[in-house]
Amino acid sequence: MPRRRGEAAIPAVRSTRVRPYHGFTGLDCRRGVREGGLRQAQNIDPRALPALQTTAGVKRLKSGLPGKMLSLHVLGETVLVFYQNAGAVYLLRRLPSGQESTVRMTDKDLDARRTVIPFNRYSDPADPLSGSWAHLALVYPDGLCFDPAAEAISFSPISTGAAPTITHACVHLSRVFGAHGDRLYASGFNDPADWDLDTAADVDGSNAWASTVQSNTRAGGDFTALCVYQGHVLAFKRGFCHVLNNNKNPFRVADLLTVGTIDSRTVAEVNGKLLFVAEDGVYRYNGDTATRISEPLGELLYTGAVATAADGLYYLYTPADGQLYVYAEETGAWCARTPFSLGHLVGMAAAGTRCYMLSDDGSLYATGYGTRGSFTAETWPALHEELGRVCRLSLVATTEVGSRLQVKYIDQDERGTMLLAITGNDSCKRYESRAFTPASYGGRLVFTGVGRMVVQDVQLLVAED
Repeated sequence: MPRRRGEAAIPAVRSTRVRPYHGFTGLDCRRGVREGGLRQAQNIDPRALPALQTTAGVKRLKSGLPGKMLSLHVLGETVLVFYQNAGAVYLLRRLPSGQESTVRMTDKDLDARRTVIPFNRYSDPADPLSGSWAHLALVYPDGLCFDPAAEAISFSPISTGAAPTITHACVHLSRVFGAHGDRLYASGFNDPADWDLDTAADVDGSNAWASTVQSNTRAGGDFTALCVYQGHVLAFKRGFCHVLNNNKNPFRVADLLTVGTIDSRTVAEVNGKLLFVAEDGVYRYNGDTATRISEPLGELLYTGAVATAADGLYYLYTPADGQLYVYAEETGAWCARTPFSLGHLVGMAAAGTRCYMLSDDGSLYATGYGTRGSFTAETWPALHEELGRVCRLSLVATTEVGSRLQVKYIDQDERGTMLLAITGNDSCKRYESRAFTPASYGGRLVFTGVGRMVVQDVQLLVAED
């Protein structure tokens, strides 16, 4: 590219060394990190690394829900929001078309977070082939159900007989598995209303089941989450995890992991791996071992964290720093994603490629919309060996009209040198910066911009003596 007035050229020397830049392996907030990570990675897609690719935008779908937000759920592509207002609990249903409706549910358990699970309920549980069935949403701890696709929502009791209190729930083997306190439950086969346990006169594999679980001292305490993974129900406590074996009553509870989860709202499956937040960070379970993967995020407080998974990404919100982090299972990389103030998030859920987020101010957001906002990628210092040498930065950028990119070199004393200023023009081309000379230890590169863009093949062209 032509040299601008006043711009220094790389001197005429015998050779120019090309040094690939290896600083784009994802967000890494640990102190002392140098080359190999980004100390800032805002609104960068972690799946595209080592290329810097901007993410699609976040859209506010709704605002102004009144009262206290309780929980957010997605069934299929239908979004459900439970909130408390004026002495009652309400349900907001948002259909894929965007049509919304609100219905009053109950005046009990006003502050309880809701658990919602789908269940295909048969008219004759004993003979599902000849009976008819209805697709229902079961709501706990209320013990109510409704048809999420009905034109008008109406609630009815799941069971008219005795039923246990359930805080956490999942569906497996045509049963509802539930937990409350330190107890586990399983409904009768094909019937979420059947909680009749074995008796001396009636022992049957299709009966309901219950157990108090504390196989050892470390496994004490209440259950914090239930989920289904690799064909088994996993039952989490804060510092432990059990697995339920057998495919009929009685179920067998076995120890699985010596790490648990602090909140059911953080458990999500990503590309066949189970991710969850424990007291000391985010863990990834592959069916064999659980590995902590959150070291690159540094020292974080995870109390109140919420998460979900969509499109191969694990979205994690941590209230302590108000940040939304994104983890890509395929690359093992983290980035940050907060295009605007989302407020304090109290729930997250996923449908297809979209991640939905509910804030405590009554706003509902979703990812995956076309607008792309600002982005930042800042490397850790990695120019030590080039100290005193004349350099140029070279990169390939794919841009579209309306996008902009700036690249600066920041020295140890926080003095900045503008290297590149690119305006998008629907092209893919290589750019070379003006010449610069790293004059102090601790130099780093800062990429900032707006709009849809991909930056790759970043390298330094170093003039040799």
